[in-house]
Amino acid sequence: MEKLSRRDFFKFSALTAGASLLPQFMTEAREQTPPPLTELPVFWLEEAPVKATYLQRDGSRRFWYGPRWNNVSGIPLDVLAPIRTVHYSQLEDYPGNIPYEYALVSELPHFTGSPAQWETIVGWADREGVKFLNGSLQGKKDGIVSTYSYGEQRDLYANKVWNVLLALEGIARFIKDNGPLVPGRDYSMLEMSNLIEDIEERHIYRDGLTAIGGGVCSVASTLSKVVFLAGARGYTEEVRRIMHTPYFRYWAPPVEPGITRENTDATVAYYSHTSRPFDPNNLDYIFRLKPDSPALYLSVKAHLAHDAEPKYGDLTLIADTQMIFSLTLKTTPVLEDEVSLLANLRQLYTDFHGFDKEIIVP
Repeated sequence: MEKLSRRDFFKFSALTAGASLLPQFMTEAREQTPPPLTELPVFWLEEAPVKATYLQRDGSRRFWYGPRWNNVSGIPLDVLAPIRTVHYSQLEDYPGNIPYEYALVSELPHFTGSPAQWETIVGWADREGVKFLNGSLQGKKDGIVSTYSYGEQRDLYANKVWNVLLALEGIARFIKDNGPLVPGRDYSMLEMSNLIEDIEERHIYRDGLTAIGGGVCSVASTLSKVVFLAGARGYTEEVRRIMHTPYFRYWAPPVEPGITRENTDATVAYYSHTSRPFDPNNLDYIFRLKPDSPALYLSVKAHLAHDAEPKYGDLTLIADTQMIFSLTLKTTPVLEDEVSLLANLRQLYTDFHGFDKEIIVP
């Protein structure tokens, strides 16, 4: 993958009037009409501060639920140029020490969940220039085809966190066991995540309430957006997509007008443990690679940022963790053992939240 030098990044961030030129692949992306923004650079986060400012469904800010900053690592996120320079005094509700006078802040256009504006601090600077980056900035070359993320804390419950991590673990296991996705085969969300088999046998009781599979539509909708972006680049196409009712469709930020709740929202559901993937009675998300596409790998990354104390109660919709996960289609193999990483993350949350049991077999 192409890595940008500090000098190139200095130009990219437009920190000064004399350093406002963007790399060629960014300039070309901004000139495309119509969107989607398929060639945006990817920022691999390393202790990068990420903020969610929650919004009303009309796009106005929810003032009673303030912005939340959390340091995030190991997640690839598309960043939107131009990156703006923000004085430390304007970093609203930023926790901890601020290392330099200026933060280099970018909007994150490829995020879904509740209505929110997502931003990250890609680096820090002073009046002399960029001092360091909070990760690695790369172009979509030699590997990454498309990536999309889900982030949430406001409309999130503990059972959803556990179920989502289980579904993500299932997808990672599918890729590990079966190799890359290939043309000539249809791929089912229910099949890849192993939801029918796994969640029926491994669901959680949350404070006495069972919600089998609750929340996994966030994975389906994020997957559909990854496939949508890959399709715009000629790699993939949808076979079947069922949407939520309009009010419950997952958010698509207005900074990416090519992606809407209507063209990328997806839901999944099954009606008994005897059903199977591709059963026409199920609600499923199904896609395929186009005949001339190379084989693609699906990489799964997740991050949890816990609050100080676990929160309990069946009606608690502000969870005790912020959850961010990303799905990435790429042409290069997945090198990490993502199955183990996700299983460990789910166990850490199980221990933190204090579930009475991890696995319940009906």
